[in-house]
Amino acid sequence: MDIQALANQIKERILDNVSQGIDKYGAKFKPYSTRPFAMPYVAVQPRTLIKDAQKRGEAKVFRGTGNRKKILWVVWLGGYTQYKGLIGKQVDPVNLKLSGNMLSKLFANGQIIKETFKFELSQYDSNITGELEIAIPEAMITVGFSDAEAEQIAYWNIERNRDFLGLTDAEAEEVIEKMLIVNY
Repeated sequence: MDIQALANQIKERILDNVSQGIDKYGAKFKPYSTRPFAMPYVAVQPRTLIKDAQKRGEAKVFRGTGNRKKILWVVWLGGYTQYKGLIGKQVDPVNLKLSGNMLSKLFANGQIIKETFKFELSQYDSNITGELEIAIPEAMITVGFSDAEAEQIAYWNIERNRDFLGLTDAEAEEVIEKMLIVNY
């Protein structure tokens, strides 16, 4: 297995954890908000969703104020949880997927940097000396986003206590063991 394959496994492990609603610490993600949530009217598809929700008392429509007087807004009274459920998306466990755009932009790159270390060896109070040269591989694996918008959405999720960009300690140890096996 090469280091890029290992990087791809890390990415897949992160995606698997997210789909199960688990953060990089092994804890469940914080639930989506049930506080009222506003969004532009034009962003809601299909529009019948709004009318049906209004009839049930789940949503309100209003015109913006100030600089946004011309914009219509929809307030989902049950919050983001309600909105996501109404559009048929998974609400529990929290999986950070509305459109799938953020997670589809996740990438992983890996490269090995080999460095050789020299050690001088000598026995205490003796003239016996020697040198030992050890090749210790150093790896760099980068996991990030290929798109600024996806990176911003990830940032918002992390700020909302859904820190998914990493592995649990046990998973990280497993990756390190695999890396050592790859290089020796």
